[in-house]
Amino acid sequence: MTDQTEHLPIVVRTETDKRRMLVAIALAAAALVCSLSLLVAQARQPKPPVVISVSIKSLLEEHMVTTIGQNISQSEAEQLTSEYVASIEAAIADLTGDDSVIVIASEAVLGTNVPDFTGDVRLMARERAEALAARRGASLPAIGDQSSVNAMLDRMAADTAALEEQLARLENRPITTSREVQ
Repeated sequence: MTDQTEHLPIVVRTETDKRRMLVAIALAAAALVCSLSLLVAQARQPKPPVVISVSIKSLLEEHMVTTIGQNISQSEAEQLTSEYVASIEAAIADLTGDDSVIVIASEAVLGTNVPDFTGDVRLMARERAEALAARRGASLPAIGDQSSVNAMLDRMAADTAALEEQLARLENRPITTSREVQ
């Protein structure tokens, strides 16, 4: 029989081979460290904030329209408005509580891809304002209740008509100046 060890190749490891192997292992370890650090950095990136819009102007206009003409004193109207504004601020603060939401006045929004949360803020602010008014024994007028505004407009229209009638009567009379009277 022949010796089988004679046919096997002889593996010779030189110092150069050992260095190359160490360099390859070091490069692989460095690549692994870089990959892990990029993965950790990407995982730690904060989520981009959500941008929403709220029409503060329309909320305040609605409140003013429902408050105008109510049978309440000026100080009570100011108190109701102050409570409503504080309620709007609290409702917006609830939406932005975790700093992941940015609220922009919808009048300033230039794009159409920003969702409008005016209705949500309206409901939250209305509930708080009603609760604040109820604590004082007062009540907020219903949203959209414009009966008092319509009554005031009717009164103003009647007053305007009466003034126009008086003007028409004065125009038919000869105009006298203060010099003619003396």
